[in-house]
Amino acid sequence: MNEFPARDAAGTLLWQAANAWQLRLRRALAPTGVNFVQYALLAGLAELARQAGDVTQVRLARHVGTDAMTASQALRGLARRRLIARPVLAADPRARALELAPQGAALVATAAPLVAAAEAQFFAGLGPERAQFAVALGRLIGIRTRVRVAAGQRDAPA
Repeated sequence: MNEFPARDAAGTLLWQAANAWQLRLRRALAPTGVNFVQYALLAGLAELARQAGDVTQVRLARHVGTDAMTASQALRGLARRRLIARPVLAADPRARALELAPQGAALVATAAPLVAAAEAQFFAGLGPERAQFAVALGRLIGIRTRVRVAAGQRDAPA
């Protein structure tokens, strides 16, 4: 029995690609002082803040696709750095809302183009297959997306 997965096994390649992607993101975000989870939470908070209703830790974690423990840890650090505020909810004094502080909004504005550039560079080698690749990754984690199948046709479920 072979103990080490084959170099061309999908799982091994996914693991290697994820490591390379994380390294690219760490380098891209280094000037901002946040990691990708922190950036995703800040950007997700900015997005949810434009919608109705209080933004809670659980709602934000679901929105960005991370677990509650990871979100909680990262949010505490962001609050210490005054990038977010965590006021008590009037409806439930045990719960806290999340608010993006002006410094957090400025950081998102700085980091967003860095992340976009890192993504464009990293995935450039996929060319026109990039959209299908994203759909396939989404399927692996239970996300159903829609892909344009051809010019002039309607979007089709993936």
